[in-house]
Amino acid sequence: MGTGAFTQGIDTAQIALYIFWFAFAALLFYLRREDRREGYPLETDTTGKLVDHGVIWMPEPKTFRLPHGDDVQSPDDKRDSDRELHAQRLAVWPGAPMQPTGNPMLEGVGPGGYALRAEEPEVTHEGQPKIVPMRVATNFAIAEGDPDPRGMTVIGADNVAAGTVSDAWVDTAEHLIRYLEVEVPSEAGARR
Repeated sequence: MGTGAFTQGIDTAQIALYIFWFAFAALLFYLRREDRREGYPLETDTTGKLVDHGVIWMPEPKTFRLPHGDDVQSPDDKRDSDRELHAQRLAVWPGAPMQPTGNPMLEGVGPGGYALRAEEPEVTHEGQPKIVPMRVATNFAIAEGDPDPRGMTVIGADNVAAGTVSDAWVDTAEHLIRYLEVEVPSEAGARR
């Protein structure tokens, strides 16, 4: 047997191409399974019945350890129908828009929509609260030359003074002001 006789009938480029195709298909399969960790199981808009994805497409539950000590499994098989919906569908076809049945800012849908999250403050990598007032985050300051909102009067759209800015809440991880704390007159309510 001469040199190269073992590989003379093998097309190396074609084998490399087949290996690439197999690896790419395996990656797509893995990614399509992993993207079903949140938002699943799917349910139809009109009937609320679950969409069957079969056993092979749904990943096994994975446990995530949260900074506050809780464990969360995903996918968790929780459905949107588990929470009360304060809206009505405007048409019967799938994907039809929904209209809030009461005050749009208080019903949790539309302009007042929100994501269901844990009732725990978001923390930094060090485990400290991420958003804190500047009176606590003493190593943060308003940049020199920028107007300091503390002490400024807040005026509503009706041109009536609502209160005075008492503090700024900073996002310590992203180094920016997220919220302004406003001191309101006692007859209008307590500090917010």
